[in-house]
Amino acid sequence: MAGRARGRPTPQQSLGVAKDPFIDELVAACSSARNGLTLPAQERDRVVEDAFFRAAAALETFLSEWLVRCLSFDASAFQATYESRAANWAVNELSSRWEPSERLWKERGTSAAVTVEIPISKKHSLEETRTLLGTVDDNVAIRRTEDLVRLARDYLVDPYARRPRNLGPQRSAVLDATVAIRNVLAHRSARASEQMNRCLRSSNLPPGLRRQQRAVSSSGVGYYLQATAAGQPRFERYLELLAGISHRLAPTRGRNKAICP
Repeated sequence: MAGRARGRPTPQQSLGVAKDPFIDELVAACSSARNGLTLPAQERDRVVEDAFFRAAAALETFLSEWLVRCLSFDASAFQATYESRAANWAVNELSSRWEPSERLWKERGTSAAVTVEIPISKKHSLEETRTLLGTVDDNVAIRRTEDLVRLARDYLVDPYARRPRNLGPQRSAVLDATVAIRNVLAHRSARASEQMNRCLRSSNLPPGLRRQQRAVSSSGVGYYLQATAAGQPRFERYLELLAGISHRLAPTRGRNKAICP
C-alpha cells in the first residue's frame, strides 16, 4: 500500500491549517470587544457588534474550508451520493417520460433498475474539490447546523461524516444562534430578527445565553452580547464555545489557545 506522499500534510495537519485562522480571529474578536467595553454606550455597542460579526464571518469560512478539506481526503461518499442521485433521476425519467415503460415494466408492477458509475478520483487538491462542490469563488453555503450535518453525511467518509452529528444539542444551538446573530448584524431585517430570537429561545442554548422572555431587537444585539451572564460577558462565552466547536470538528494535538485569557 502506498504511503502518504512526501511533504503532503496529514488530514489532522490540513484541518489545523483551516482552524488556526479561525481561532486567531476569535482571540482578536474577544480583545476588540473587551476594549470596547470602556467606551460610551453607543460606541460600545458598535465595537462589540463589529467584533462578533468578524468572528461569525470567520466561522462561515472555517466551516466551508473544513468541508472542502475533508472531502479532498476521500471523495468516495461524495461519489456514491451522486451516483445514487443520478440513478434515481434516470429511473424517474424512464418511468415518467419514456413511453415503452408502460408495456415493459410498469403494467407488471415493477420498476426499472439503473446503475450509474461516475468517474471521480478518491483524492483531490483543494482547487479540484471546490470545483466538485461548485464553490470555486465562494464559500460552501452553511446556514445552520442541519446544513453541516447533511453535507457531511452525504459527502464525507467517516470519521469526518460523524463529527457534525456528534456536536450535540448545545453546540449546535450555539452555532445556529451565532449564524442568526450575524444575519441580523448584516441585514437588520425583521425576518432575520425573528430567526435570531427563535434561536435565542432554544432550550438547548446554555442558560446564560438564552432569552426566553424578552426578545432581542436588531438594535439591541450589542447590549445582549455585552451583558454579563455567569460572570462573563455573553460575547466571551460565545467565542469560547465556538472555539470548542472547531476543536470538535478539527481536533489537533497540543494545548488549545485561550480565546479570552
